Amino acid sequence: MYKKLETSKDKDGGIRGIQTDIDKFKTQLDDLCDNELPRLGAASPDRLSVYKRADELQQSLSMLCERLATATIENETMPTRKYEKLKKEEQSRLVDMQQRLEDITQQLEPDEVEEDYFRRIKETTPTGEEDNDQYDDEEESDEYDDDNEYDDEDDDDNHNELPTVCVVEALCDFNGEEEDDLSFKKGDHIDITDKSEDGWWTGRDKLGKTGVVPSTLVQLVNEKENSNVIDTKPGSIQSLRKQESGKDLWNKLKGTNSQENVVKASVSDVLQAMKAVPSGFRNPTLGYFYKKIEYRTSGWIIPKMSTSNINFKDLYWDPINKKIRPWSVNICRTFTLMSAKFVPPVGAGVEILSRHVFLSIWNEEKILSNIHLVRAIYMDKDGSWAFNVKIGKSIASLFDGDFIARINSDDRRISLLLELNYTYIRTSTGEQSDMCCGWASLPLYEADGTPIGNKNFELKLHGGTPFDKNITLDPTLEQLPPQSLMQSLVRTNRQPRIVVKATSYNRLKKEQFDMLPETIVTCQNYARFIGLFRQHASVIFCKDVVIPSGLLCDPILSYFPRTLDYPDLMDALNSRWEVKTRISLNRSQRRDLHYLQTLFKQCFMESSFALMTCSHLPPFKWANERVEKARFHFIQSYIQPMDLVANLLSPNIQYKPLNLNKLSFNVSSKFSQHPNFIHRDTKTNEL
Repeated sequence: MYKKLETSKDKDGGIRGIQTDIDKFKTQLDDLCDNELPRLGAASPDRLSVYKRADELQQSLSMLCERLATATIENETMPTRKYEKLKKEEQSRLVDMQQRLEDITQQLEPDEVEEDYFRRIKETTPTGEEDNDQYDDEEESDEYDDDNEYDDEDDDDNHNELPTVCVVEALCDFNGEEEDDLSFKKGDHIDITDKSEDGWWTGRDKLGKTGVVPSTLVQLVNEKENSNVIDTKPGSIQSLRKQESGKDLWNKLKGTNSQENVVKASVSDVLQAMKAVPSGFRNPTLGYFYKKIEYRTSGWIIPKMSTSNINFKDLYWDPINKKIRPWSVNICRTFTLMSAKFVPPVGAGVEILSRHVFLSIWNEEKILSNIHLVRAIYMDKDGSWAFNVKIGKSIASLFDGDFIARINSDDRRISLLLELNYTYIRTSTGEQSDMCCGWASLPLYEADGTPIGNKNFELKLHGGTPFDKNITLDPTLEQLPPQSLMQSLVRTNRQPRIVVKATSYNRLKKEQFDMLPETIVTCQNYARFIGLFRQHASVIFCKDVVIPSGLLCDPILSYFPRTLDYPDLMDALNSRWEVKTRISLNRSQRRDLHYLQTLFKQCFMESSFALMTCSHLPPFKWANERVEKARFHFIQSYIQPMDLVANLLSPNIQYKPLNLNKLSFNVSSKFSQHPNFIHRDTKTNEL
């Protein structure tokens, strides 16, 4: 136990006495860091006592800071300049030690999830005299093994002594991009020394080099004997030492870019290690690619160049009617997200910021379309997710469950992919991330090849990623066998699922949908604006024989795709459109495409474009309710006046300086090429 710091109370000691006490304090802090912390394990019984020692040092440090702050030069014999210099040096030392103590305290302080984790670890520890004797014998043996492990860590050439779990064969070439990746060629045999649930295994090649191996690129050759595998049964000393605390895993997660931390730990690994989430939860797949602009609707609707780069392959001009040619496809269906029921919750210590669903079209092997996002509303009454504009708080289109899915393919495997996600924050550390909490697939063709009918579909939620098979989302729902028929029915009814309704549309909607790209998934309210944007693009690019090249200054082409990334700005455009069409649009004008295109330009420039160039509009932040409300109130106050020209001339509203680069549209940009289809190994290769 540490001795309590004996501070000098002799006033004549002055700054020198404080300096001596700071030296004594530093000695105790160094002893804590060098001798105590390295010996602590994941569930060490000394962890709480060391935390109390750190808290005592924190109190002593506060006393030293107070003494140094109140010290004066009255009783000092040294020159003023020397006194001030010495005082600043000691203040700097105290600040450094304060930072060290805060890091130690944060590392040792258990949160609610960790305390529950340690409790389960403690419950698996053997009890009783016989168990204690056996524990002591195993501990002595483990101490010998630990010494050998430490010797192996000091000698980088002895990695071959790690036990082999299985042997795998490489299915293709893999060139590691990270320093801890293990590169291999097709056909190479690799000894796997550790299997991780996230699919990143630790392996050793025939040259003795170790590294991380993606499990999706190898196949199993044979399993090793059980004698070569480390015993990881519950309650064994090896399993207790192998498990890591939540703090350790979070520190690894925060240090993945550091050279010292070469072990990768995902957020799902951390929460699964602490039993805070079901075992079927994974890192998002669609959510990961949604962060890339080329897979969002904003990048998907930009006209795509042909392979020859002399024309556009998705814009066809009708010279007779002088408009974009309608594009009929095999599959063009409208759907409505009804609800998601019995989605497994997360554990304590995690606050949910957003519940949402990513939508896309796939063929069970690769993603074929853009990715569309719909946010859900959590219903406290029954714990279900709802998708309803009327109860969608502020951003209506973000909560709109009505969407359209189009693709020109007769592949019978074509399905609608739905991936449910949480955006959460860990309350104790402030770490924010996303996690997939289930996925489902809705085939768009019946077994006989006919399109699906208009009805409700209840889709079971699966665990893992969309490319994984036969993974249960929450195994606890299927562990206990049913005792009766009633229990069996109740358990079936409580299976996680999402309800989707296939709907029909009228002729006017069909004309709007035929102006969309060949393949797309998007909100139904966005369809008319995307079609008018493509009409505007076809007038510029396809009306003349020669396609403009290079930069083209056009605010519609450059700003409208970006507007699709901000649902509140799309709501402003839709609100302005509804006002204009309700007041000035007659029946003949509703079918006049040229008039609608002119009206679309006017509404866009008066609402979305003006807001995007306004300096007072708060920056958009995902899943931040305070920012979303601030943006909503500003947008509503901006578009309320009937004459929006007054806003442009108002001295109370400031706008950003004119930037020609943002107003320019690059015909040959990377967004003019279709992105690669997302398949099983796409994310693996990128990581």
